[in-house]
Amino acid sequence: MVALGIGCVVLVLVTGLALATSLTDAIRTTGHPDRALVLRNGAVVESLSSIGRDDVLRLRDLPYVARQGGEVAVSPEVLVNVMLEDVPGLVLVRGVTAMGFELRPNLTVVEGRRVAQGKHELMVGRLVQRSAPSVTVGAHLTVNAVDWRIVGVFESGGDAHESELLADGPTLMAGIGRNEFSSATVQLSSAHDFDAFRDALAAIRGANLKAERESDYYEGQSETMSRLAFIIAYVVGTIMALGATCGALNMTYSIVDARAREVATLRAIGFGTIPIMVSVLAESTLLAIIGACLGALTAWVVADGNIFAAAQYLGPGASANHLTLRLDVAGEHVVVGIAWACAIGLIGALLPARRVARKSIAQSLQVA
Repeated sequence: MVALGIGCVVLVLVTGLALATSLTDAIRTTGHPDRALVLRNGAVVESLSSIGRDDVLRLRDLPYVARQGGEVAVSPEVLVNVMLEDVPGLVLVRGVTAMGFELRPNLTVVEGRRVAQGKHELMVGRLVQRSAPSVTVGAHLTVNAVDWRIVGVFESGGDAHESELLADGPTLMAGIGRNEFSSATVQLSSAHDFDAFRDALAAIRGANLKAERESDYYEGQSETMSRLAFIIAYVVGTIMALGATCGALNMTYSIVDARAREVATLRAIGFGTIPIMVSVLAESTLLAIIGACLGALTAWVVADGNIFAAAQYLGPGASANHLTLRLDVAGEHVVVGIAWACAIGLIGALLPARRVARKSIAQSLQVA
């Protein structure tokens, strides 16, 4: 009973930590320190920003911008939210140019092909597809009363982009009747050039733009959600741990009372108080470790590799976007679970061990 109770605590704690860590990693790994994200001043997120075409031309002339394939590595992008069946929250459609694909070498097409310029075509992230199986190659979606056809599926290492749909940027802008981009992703010559690039951008007269290191931007996006996810995991785990501790305490009291004459016999033949207490604590800790292993194994079998759909909070005024996560149960989560289990086992056995060790030998040997 003690092992099963502690196993349930570890199961919930390990699963909660895996969810919180997967959420944090999915968002943080989206950004890279050698790329800059250019937004309108005052915009908290990309979806609330707007950049004119003239601003994009100015970005291309700035120093410290890298070149790829002989072209300036600047990708102006537009974002729009759409609703999908069986998907919580709004799914982000990102309109990119050919350079947008070049700036994301980890983005690989795993089914179908890339979108073609000038056509109403979409690519869907693998995580979105696993969350909404109906979104397959050949399916059609309606975006702002315009019919779009899905022509490919892509993967990007499980980052936040894999929870998005991709389209040709100029075609998407025409389809939604928009004349401005949302943001621009800039590949820098070096990660050390960010400060100089930011100063050069701020020096452009009349441009109301700001630059953020892409890794810092996504770090900020993950901060609130990851903190909340970890708090929930530890709060729920603590509540369950308190219940398990009370259960272990009652169960251990029953065990030591039932074995009072055995303990008294050991004391009568020379075993001291400390060895008796240590034996009770060791037995309870061993049961806790067994329960922790069972709980961690169950969490790994049930949760590891599974898909979890969430709504990503992006800040005041922004819509909560859909974010699909792949849960990964890591060794560090199991270590935390075992540590909690040992603490529950020790606390639950401390008072009973003290009681049985201090009970008089004559009273313990007394036959009822």
